[in-house]
Amino acid sequence: MSTPALVLENQPVCNVCYKKPQDAISLPCQHQFCRACIKNHIVNSVEAQKFQGFGCPACQEFVSKPIMAGSRPKEQWAEYLPTVTLSDNKPDLLSSEKDELKCAACKEAGLDNAATLWCQQCNDSYCPDCSASHRNFPATRSHIQVPIAYISPRDRSEEDLATCSQHRDSRVEFYCAACDLLICPSCAFVNHRRCEKVSTIKGATDVAKGDLSTKIKRVRKKSSECQAMLVDSTSRIRELQISRQRTEDNIKGFTDQLMDTISANRDNMLSNISYSFNTEETRLNQTKTKLREHIVELEGCEQGIENLLNTNSETKLLANLSKTQRQYNASFEKEIRPEELVPFQMEFEPNTSLLDVLDSSQLGEAVLERETREKQETARRDDKTENNSDEPRDLMKHIKSKAKEKKTTKQKVKFKKSKRSKRRGSEGNPVLPVPITPPLQEPKVDKIKVLQKHKTVSTDVLGDSLKSSPSSIIVLFVNGVMTTVVADHNNYSLKSFYVNMGLDRQSKMSMDSKPCHVAKLAAHTVVVTMTRLKRIAVIKVSPGLSLIDRIRTSKYYNCIAALAEDRLAVGTTLESNLSIDIIDLQGEILHSICSDPDDKLLFSEPKFMILSPSGNLLVSDRDIPYISCFTQAGKLVFKTGPKQTSDLEGTSGLFCSEDDQIYISDKTNNRILLMQDNGETITTFLTAEQGVEQPQGLFIDDLDQVYICQANSKISIFKEVEIIAPK
Repeated sequence: MSTPALVLENQPVCNVCYKKPQDAISLPCQHQFCRACIKNHIVNSVEAQKFQGFGCPACQEFVSKPIMAGSRPKEQWAEYLPTVTLSDNKPDLLSSEKDELKCAACKEAGLDNAATLWCQQCNDSYCPDCSASHRNFPATRSHIQVPIAYISPRDRSEEDLATCSQHRDSRVEFYCAACDLLICPSCAFVNHRRCEKVSTIKGATDVAKGDLSTKIKRVRKKSSECQAMLVDSTSRIRELQISRQRTEDNIKGFTDQLMDTISANRDNMLSNISYSFNTEETRLNQTKTKLREHIVELEGCEQGIENLLNTNSETKLLANLSKTQRQYNASFEKEIRPEELVPFQMEFEPNTSLLDVLDSSQLGEAVLERETREKQETARRDDKTENNSDEPRDLMKHIKSKAKEKKTTKQKVKFKKSKRSKRRGSEGNPVLPVPITPPLQEPKVDKIKVLQKHKTVSTDVLGDSLKSSPSSIIVLFVNGVMTTVVADHNNYSLKSFYVNMGLDRQSKMSMDSKPCHVAKLAAHTVVVTMTRLKRIAVIKVSPGLSLIDRIRTSKYYNCIAALAEDRLAVGTTLESNLSIDIIDLQGEILHSICSDPDDKLLFSEPKFMILSPSGNLLVSDRDIPYISCFTQAGKLVFKTGPKQTSDLEGTSGLFCSEDDQIYISDKTNNRILLMQDNGETITTFLTAEQGVEQPQGLFIDDLDQVYICQANSKISIFKEVEIIAPK
């Protein structure tokens, strides 16, 4: 029920503009308004069309749209509201002749006395006598009574006076939130005495309004966020269109220039081949002309000899014999060998490796990466700087320069020729193939292979709040790209670093807590343990990072190793009974490996754990500098002792190569140790003089490159190179 409104004057007033109503209309709640004011109110009601009605501006009572309005829009509803004719005479609202009420108490006693007072708590009318008794009764002594003329007909109607569903003669005064019921005092103290959430209607209304106010604030906040996202999506779509156009232009430009290069190479080859064929054809034609001239000479010699044979004069024969002999000798001196008539053999041997590459791979790689807003803003600024520069961006120059650095092989055309056609005439004809002068042999120098620092990668990326601290590292070969994945302990994130199209790229994914250790689960998948969280993150590397799943566990885990694609070995921490558990990808413990106090101690508290090529587990301790090797069933294979690790204060990283060589990071002494022969022999592998500074996680890839996480937020990559052996 609405709060009773006291009428302060005898002149009707519009509750919107607070003036005398113009073209007045009346709502079912008896409130009057100007037709224009109520029309504006309906139009501004956001959900009026949805609910087919609106709330009264004065009391907020729901008013259904006029029946005569039909399916017309809400802008026309006000035209069908009933018109009220206002009298110029000021009615005496203090008089009860127009709307006379009877005393409720007298009515129950069978009397017909007029009421003069209204009790706001009981919502009943009383005559003066009953009103006095009402005030004298202790339970109702504090009730407020006002003259009945001050109460509007709407406020003293009994439509809003709900009665209890169980006790029809009792009005509801309480609300049970557990049962969602309006109840009377009898129900509150009898039927709902065990319910915890029973309150007065006033208290429940205040709580509900407070809850609704909070919800509407959240709805408005969410709506504003969605509006901002909607505006941002427009710009994102535009950026996507620009990126698509730029990518298509780069692909078209690359392919067009590639086709131009192939076409120029083809034309050059055809020109060289045409010159060679034309030169050989000219030589054969010259040989053909010489043959014809020689045939004529031979025919003349034959005719001269035949004439001498047919002569009858012996003196004439002897006189011409020497001349005929000279002609005969001259004819045979111009001998043309059959080899000069044999042309060279020319064939084209295509570079099939180039065809295989073009058939089995794409022209390039389209890298799709969801970058953070900071990265995109940086990229926009870089693009703007490049667009404003005088020198245009040339993609092919960049690609060609990278190709020259890699010394890629070029397409070759080989010409084959028979041995008989090696000799040529003296008219300047080219001789194929061109002889190659062998290079001068350098003096033999002894060389040795050593490890040198090849490259340094910074693990600080945009958006880091602290200096990065790479603690664990793994290297994957993803889609033809060498990708380095590191766990950044300080910035609660996992990062990947890779090179694509000659450009250094990185990806960052925030974790729920500080990442501890990362291990390879599958070809493109890694698993990560987190500090003080009973969960393991499964991350996809493509080479960007994306979350696949979170494995819920029953214990806190620190170190991790993948036994198979469906089984993990994890070392416990922050637990009373420390163990190494074998779990599945649902977090269920399949079996546990615990130290036997009666037998040899396997471990005290696992700190690092890796899987050897033979399938055994290698574990280093947190407190004591020992390394244990045992099977997945828990059987000890070997364990180092004080003799081998006397100067090792603790391990900060562990790696096992394919040939069962174990590499240990010694952060305290700035070195990498190499352990062989089942822990019997430990030698120094890398030292501080070679660039090792407080090493932590380490990894060796398939190219025998050594990756070391260092305390200066860097990843140092060591590569084996040849140097001249010192004399």
